[in-house]
Amino acid sequence: MIGFVRHFVFLVTVVLALSVSTPQSQAVDIDLLDTITPATSTGDNVIAVGERNAQSFMTTGTGSTISQVDLSLKKAPGAAGQYSVSIYSMNSVSSEPDTRLSYVAQNQNQSALSTTYGTVSFTGLSIALDPSKNYYIVLEDVTLAAMDWQYWDTTSSGISPPTYWMAYSSGWISTASTDYPAMMKVMATTVPEPSAWAMAALAIGALGARWRRWS
Repeated sequence: MIGFVRHFVFLVTVVLALSVSTPQSQAVDIDLLDTITPATSTGDNVIAVGERNAQSFMTTGTGSTISQVDLSLKKAPGAAGQYSVSIYSMNSVSSEPDTRLSYVAQNQNQSALSTTYGTVSFTGLSIALDPSKNYYIVLEDVTLAAMDWQYWDTTSSGISPPTYWMAYSSGWISTASTDYPAMMKVMATTVPEPSAWAMAALAIGALGARWRRWS
């Protein structure tokens, strides 16, 4: 009877330890960058055919899988054509956009854009990125006559701008991010910190040692 009670107590203790010690979810939804919600609009980053604008963001310490990207965009009246949105790596020397890692949206038709600013959402993404790294969201005007990416006033909004903003025509031109930081929101899922799993393993190990003493 004593042995049965010990078995029962052990099983209950394991269940309680797992519920407390292990991460409650294997993925957490976060905003890596949000300059749309709190920002105050200031003006336009005008992009012509063949040109690109890039705004930086950074991943968390455990890596991030991009799930959604929102941009504040508009098109010129009467403009028709296509545009693309991509994620680029950052060059470790020049800090310029380096390599396209994935399309967020390729050759999008202008019909989704209005002639006044609105938030355009690209959902259903699953783009895995390395931890603690800077990346770029790059907006490219493919064949659209003209389009604008809204930027915000960092002073009145009270939020810090991302590290880098760049424009591309015949080459990348770096501009201080406090001048023309683009309005965008980058959402991602992240995995739990490794320390959370380590604590769970230690708790289960301690219970195992106690079980051996009981046996």
